[in-house]
Amino acid sequence: MTSTIVIPAYNEEKTLPALLRDIAAQRGADPQVVVADAESTDRTREIARSRGATVVEGGLPAAGRNSGARDADTDILIFLDADVRIPKRFVRTVCDAMEGRDLVAATCPMKPLSRLSTDRVIHNFANLFVRLTQYSDPNAPGYCIAIRRDVFERIGGFDESLKVAEDHDLVKRAAKHGAFRVVPDTHVRVDVRRFEKEGRVGYSLKAIKVSLHRALVGEIREDDDVVDYEFGDYSEDSPKGAMRALRRLEKAMLKLDSKTTDVDEAIVDQGTRAVDAAVENTIAALRNAWDILMNQSDLSRRDSDRSESDRPAR
Repeated sequence: MTSTIVIPAYNEEKTLPALLRDIAAQRGADPQVVVADAESTDRTREIARSRGATVVEGGLPAAGRNSGARDADTDILIFLDADVRIPKRFVRTVCDAMEGRDLVAATCPMKPLSRLSTDRVIHNFANLFVRLTQYSDPNAPGYCIAIRRDVFERIGGFDESLKVAEDHDLVKRAAKHGAFRVVPDTHVRVDVRRFEKEGRVGYSLKAIKVSLHRALVGEIREDDDVVDYEFGDYSEDSPKGAMRALRRLEKAMLKLDSKTTDVDEAIVDQGTRAVDAAVENTIAALRNAWDILMNQSDLSRRDSDRSESDRPAR
């Protein structure tokens, strides 16, 4: 299957080169690359073109991704953020999974570009959430979404009226046309600058708030004052009040974390594998229970139909 990688970008001259090197080094796949640039004031466009990428006009992430997708003519669209890193067989693994498992959309586990166990724990919880919801209420981070182009076009691409969570909304709509799944055989490594800008606690609380609002109220649109969002602005901010206290607490926690990282890395990795195994077993058990329930329901329905047919006519 042919593929195009679409990268929305704004002032990404520091992070984009590493991702483009990863893409150039892909084995078993030769994806097209489109960078949707939101009027960067640095060398983002120059860097993209010098490495063979097509540059199109971008905007906010949803608009940028849609713009990049319009330039593609391949079977699969893969949306990545400019600050992620991918392994050498990433594209081949994703495309093989989509073809072999007949998926319309997919994502994969994420790992932080950080050695702090705190960051690994946060990403492990995020991975767990995505894996547990993949069958019923699909969610996928925008920095790693693969989707069949025909399905993307059929559902109208990303909803540009949404303020946040346009990525989750996309795969939820795509899943109405086929299967969405997590591809466990590969991963993306994610920059933690989002954490450094908003704080780990602040970012996590925002994610929870967005999830609850989507579940209980609905999607968050541009005119909704639920959360703040800035695209590509990773300058230092100035937290106030309670958030400043949370930042102080977080700094103390990370200082302790950095001192214990080397010692506990093996323990965390072992715990991650144990959690992964437990999640897989839980999902398998839930699917098995669902199949049994459906079979029993079919049997009950047939018995009921048989009883109705055996009943003497009045």
